[in-house]
Amino acid sequence: MSTDNNIEFKIQQFEKNVIKHFGFLENIGFRAGKLKKIDFENYQDMHVEIEYYSDKILVTISWYLIYSSIGVGIFELYNGKKHHKYSAYGDKGYGRGIILYDLVEYLTNGKVKRPLPEILPHDSTKVSMKKVEESQRLINNNFEKVIKDFADILKRYASEILQGDLSIFKQVQKYSKKKMEGYL
Repeated sequence: MSTDNNIEFKIQQFEKNVIKHFGFLENIGFRAGKLKKIDFENYQDMHVEIEYYSDKILVTISWYLIYSSIGVGIFELYNGKKHHKYSAYGDKGYGRGIILYDLVEYLTNGKVKRPLPEILPHDSTKVSMKKVEESQRLINNNFEKVIKDFADILKRYASEILQGDLSIFKQVQKYSKKKMEGYL
């Protein structure tokens, strides 16, 4: 199997498992979008993404292939449509969004373990590479479990948001900004 075929197979696994484990969103009024391949012309940024929409909220499940990083974002829709740009940090002029795992850390004081290690801007190259290797190992050993864990976390910690209550966005955005600036 060539590398391209291997990547395509993994992308198909990602899509199949996202549909299987995030399908609960459709039961609560979300619509599933098609898998998108994004930035495939730029090796380091290439990722795949599946979106789920309600009238008020967009949930994205993204897999950055090179960094073996999976992320779930929750974004506010405006009149049922995407804003032209989003910020998870409360930046002016951007639509409101939050990172699922920052929500979980904020709500639990960091007590809930991440399905995959998080690479932070202040991590050294050596630390970042170790985290990428650990993520690759976890994905290679049980890709479906990793995706299921993210779906379970979304169900458990974002249920009010998924119902349309975005009142916690501002606090989570402040938390995310402090974390990215290295204050947490």
